[in-house]
Amino acid sequence: RWRPAASCDARMIWTWRNDPRTRRNSLSQGRISFASHQRWLASKLADDRCALWIAEDASGKPVGQLRLDLSPSGAGVVNIAVAPKRRGQGWGTAMLRGLPKKTGKRRVKRLRAVVKADNLASVMAFLKAGFRFRRLLPNGAYEFEK
Repeated sequence: RWRPAASCDARMIWTWRNDPRTRRNSLSQGRISFASHQRWLASKLADDRCALWIAEDASGKPVGQLRLDLSPSGAGVVNIAVAPKRRGQGWGTAMLRGLPKKTGKRRVKRLRAVVKADNLASVMAFLKAGFRFRRLLPNGAYEFEK
């Protein structure tokens, strides 16, 4: 199940983002202050080119977050994070397969994602969800699209 993220999710998303493994696998690896995160989240929730969802299991417990940012080219840029305690259970692939294809009021026709090459769990989740490898980027990350 999907539900739109809300400001009351700030602490949960911030905790997931600052998890050491999440930071290691992120393109931006620094620790983020809660105040900075709150400002970022408020801007994303107000941005009609962004859609941010919380994925939940059948009992309504959060398993991760997924964000789509509409790029100038019209592609939906995917950002995903699985809750640390739910990793290794197939949630990343399930979230990517069930990804809503709307950003605000706009329908996204093409999805794009950038994944660090050594983040094998994410690489496999994107491939299993039907994304195709597009190219190796100058920073050594992989670009996928669907």
